[in-house]
Amino acid sequence: MNFTVEFLDEMKLVGVSSKMNLLNNKTHELCMSFMPRQKEIKNRVSNNLISMQVYEFDYFKHFKPENNFIKWAAVEVLDVNTLPNGFESFIIPKGNYAVFNPDSGKAENSFLEKIFTQWLPNSGYAVDGRPHFEMITTLSDLPADYQEVIFIPVFRL
Repeated sequence: MNFTVEFLDEMKLVGVSSKMNLLNNKTHELCMSFMPRQKEIKNRVSNNLISMQVYEFDYFKHFKPENNFIKWAAVEVLDVNTLPNGFESFIIPKGNYAVFNPDSGKAENSFLEKIFTQWLPNSGYAVDGRPHFEMITTLSDLPADYQEVIFIPVFRL
């Protein structure tokens, strides 16, 4: 499993969010509400999209599929001073992230499971309380033509 641990500066995001859980996953609906309007967001850092999860502090310690989290569909911006109507802002605090590039280019559930059940217990790192996110780069105008990079907040044990 290829990974790096990188220190990331604070990231400013603009997008939309929704409370959900793994049993009632509304990611598709959230993204479909965001995608047609994303071009309204000014001061974008890049064309990359951010899919972010904000978990309660003990989410993984007491994991159950019905535990709620906040899911975001967003883009990184230079500042959050101007928000289009219906959009929210979020600032990801700076810190260390384990960064994974899936071989397939997509963060499939089996790949994510390997991160948490195989890599993490043997890594010398623990999951930090900051948001988890995937950076999505579109490779063409085709909806299925994209690449994801996974960012898991960590600290050294």
